[in-house]
Amino acid sequence: MSRFSGIVDKKTAEQGPAYVREIRQVRTALWAAVAQAEHVAWQIALRRKFLSSNTRSEKFSLPCEGWSAISELRRKPYLEGTRHPHEQTIEVVANHAPVSRKAFYSVLWQVLSPQTDLQTCMNTVFAFDDEKLDALVSNLLLGQAHNVAEHLVDLRATGALVAYIRLLGHERNYVRAFEVGCALTQSLCYHAVNPLFVTVAPRLWNVVSKGVLEGLQNSQFRFSRCSDGFQYFSDTLWARLTSAEALYGVHRLAAGPKFRWETIVDMNCECIRGFATPGHDRPDLLQSFLDVGSANRHLVSGLDKDPLFRSVGPKRL
Repeated sequence: MSRFSGIVDKKTAEQGPAYVREIRQVRTALWAAVAQAEHVAWQIALRRKFLSSNTRSEKFSLPCEGWSAISELRRKPYLEGTRHPHEQTIEVVANHAPVSRKAFYSVLWQVLSPQTDLQTCMNTVFAFDDEKLDALVSNLLLGQAHNVAEHLVDLRATGALVAYIRLLGHERNYVRAFEVGCALTQSLCYHAVNPLFVTVAPRLWNVVSKGVLEGLQNSQFRFSRCSDGFQYFSDTLWARLTSAEALYGVHRLAAGPKFRWETIVDMNCECIRGFATPGHDRPDLLQSFLDVGSANRHLVSGLDKDPLFRSVGPKRL
């Protein structure tokens, strides 16, 4: 039997039933948000296919399948996370929204739970590949997110980073846990510019911050909850992305195509790294981004009131 079997790290073990309920609510809300976004994309693809076909004389109608077969009255509590789907519902919706199923069954929800032991966390790290995970952390900390963009598009790497931090915390390797926490922060920021996850990104941040990030520290800085700060930052990132897509469409005198994921990662890399990097008042690239427009000045004020990192005071003798 492994030395980690049945053992839960102290920080995770302190989380009570309310936290378990919050994980479940965020899991459902994210599943529903992904399902809805995927379903809309599927419907748009159907409409475009119809318009480009030779059957224009026929009347186009959207099939009532998958997510659209669920009544609006039932969808709302799913999107809020207050009503949870049955397995059959998840499978039916996945016919036209396959990513929603992967999101619901992601290992992230398991490794966040105080009911999950450290052996499961270790298995999660090994399944991802511990060397690949260290490379992911290094690339993010060095500002080379484009090298690992494929790992930032879903929840798998996020789950592996959470599991890694739990193991490092148990081993009292706090400096490394803090570094991995900075990488995890970046991963969560990229979820905030992912069209499938954007609407639930602040709730996902809150549950991960509460369970894993808050309180991590090195000799100089400590992670705060940063609930409002992340909300300000993620809202501005998304507004910036949608504005860029709109300008691209106007330039083409038509509705331009959506940016590829690699492009989204590249255009947000420096801002996200600036947000998730302690030790500076505010990196120049992030500050220049924040200084544009009155809405962003509001963001600056919000980040100043609720910063991600707080200084660790000198130890008392």
